[in-house]
Amino acid sequence: ARTTARYLGVSDVLERAVWPAEWPYSPNDFKRQDETDDRSFYSFERFCYHVDDRAVAALTRYYDDVFRGWSEPRVLDICSSHVSHFPDDCPRGESIALGMNKKELEANPQVDDYVVHDLNV
Repeated sequence: ARTTARYLGVSDVLERAVWPAEWPYSPNDFKRQDETDDRSFYSFERFCYHVDDRAVAALTRYYDDVFRGWSEPRVLDICSSHVSHFPDDCPRGESIALGMNKKELEANPQVDDYVVHDLNV
């Protein structure tokens, strides 16, 4: 029999979360598949999304909900690039992007300023 996948939201997952009694991960579990220095990856601009369209939509919806709680929220977009995924019609105060590729950050129309910085160091 074929089953139909049902997509769960974050709230669905957290409602039914079962937490282990002890921390189940070792330091090895947090190693990256590619341990190459990130500066190599970000040394040239890519102008692409690093997550899929559903993740972008979910993040934009989240920002839409959260930003409306303030009249002019000031935002620091960490690990930013050429787009911050902010909703177009939400009020915002100052928005700063923090990322690793200058050309991508310069092209981000959703922020007022940017800082190029490697968060891994």
